[in-house]
Amino acid sequence: MIRVHQDIEHAIRIGALKRGEEAALKQLFDHYSDAVYHVAYSVLKDPFESEEIVQDVFIKVWNARSELDESGNIWTFIYVIAKRLSLNRLRDLQVQLKRRTALAQTAIEQSGSYDQGTLIHEILDLENAVLEKLPEQQRRAYLLSRQEGLNHKEIAQQMNIAPNTVKNHIVQALKTFRKHFQRFGYPLLLLFLLG
Repeated sequence: MIRVHQDIEHAIRIGALKRGEEAALKQLFDHYSDAVYHVAYSVLKDPFESEEIVQDVFIKVWNARSELDESGNIWTFIYVIAKRLSLNRLRDLQVQLKRRTALAQTAIEQSGSYDQGTLIHEILDLENAVLEKLPEQQRRAYLLSRQEGLNHKEIAQQMNIAPNTVKNHIVQALKTFRKHFQRFGYPLLLLFLLG
């Protein structure tokens, strides 16, 4: 009897989602987002990237809502999307890391008169100078993410703000870093290779 009731609730929820009711998506998100995070984290081992995957998965679910089967298993559908997106992101990150490593090596080689220690010291000094220029909330969100390794939810709880606000603070901080690093002729990625 309980199983029949759950199946009916599931069909109603999927039907609402197919009709474009955002409340149904929110219910799915509330119910499955932690599980999706764990799927992504098991592949990526990175809290920031895993949070991004969670958002991407539910955007894909929303965009594919008309294709959902009311009698099908929604978790299987969500799991497959999460796994596929995580594996794709891992592949992309590996490609980016190879590029970053090559660029960093080129930057170090082109520095010529600098030894590697001097270059690293300059970059870290520049990072500190940029950090001092950031607004307090951006600086705090950036440091909690990059130095403490916290995900958006954890940062949001510590700072008592919404996770999307955390994301915006970090994006703005990275834009500031990019602008300053480019002005001094360093690729921004050097900062992240050192961090």
